[in-house]
This record gives sequence, C-alpha cells and structure tokens, in this order.
Amino acid sequence: MRTNREGHPSHHCSLLKPFVENPFPGHHLPPPPPVRVSGAEELIVERILDSRVRRNKLQYLIKWKGYDLSENSWEPKGSVHAPKLIREFYRQHPEKSVLPGDAWRSSWKKGSTVRTRTSGIPGGSSAD
Repeated sequence: MRTNREGHPSHHCSLLKPFVENPFPGHHLPPPPPVRVSGAEELIVERILDSRVRRNKLQYLIKWKGYDLSENSWEPKGSVHAPKLIREFYRQHPEKSVLPGDAWRSSWKKGSTVRTRTSGIPGGSSAD
C-alpha cells in the first residue's frame, strides 16, 4: 500500500472491485474439491483467459471451475493439462500464438518472413 504526500494510505483504482452483497447472508459455498489425475490432485480448468511469457517461459491465466475470478492465476504451460481449452484459446486469440521475440528471430533467419509460432500448442504445427 502506498501513501500520498500527506501520509494517507491510497490504492490505485484498478485494484478496486464493486461490492456484491451475498444473497444468502452467512452462507458460503465451498469451492469444489480437487480431482485426482494420475495420483495427483488437480483443480479443473474452466477457461484460459490469457497467455504471456515471463522469464522465457509460457504461462496461461487460468479461470478455475467453481472458484471466484479473484482466484484466477498464472500457471506455467507444463502445469496446464487442458489441451482442448488451449486450442480453443488460440482459435479465439490467434494473435497470441506469436510469442515475443519470435517475429524478429524468424525475420532474421528467413529474410523478412514473419512466422506464427504454433509449436508447443497441442494440435499445432509451425507455418513457414
């Protein structure tokens, strides 16, 4: 939390959320329990909202089934076991299939051709 010049606590307006009153006071539904996959407990992915590259690693912003939006989290590609949802995300957001740095690498290697990166996307292949 930051303080302004007078020393009062302040927050950026992007951190504020509208108040939604619980229609059933005192009653909170617990989130669904994790499911067991290959002996490990995992949460169910409802939707993939975004992708990014941090420290040269691909991450997905995950909306977890049964959890509030405030519980969305960035997860590394290797931890997301939802190939259909990943394909659907790239169908809806084809601009996200070009990772930062890929455009200049492709143009440097192949003249001025910019290639779309789809390797690493289940069901995808590299386009020349």
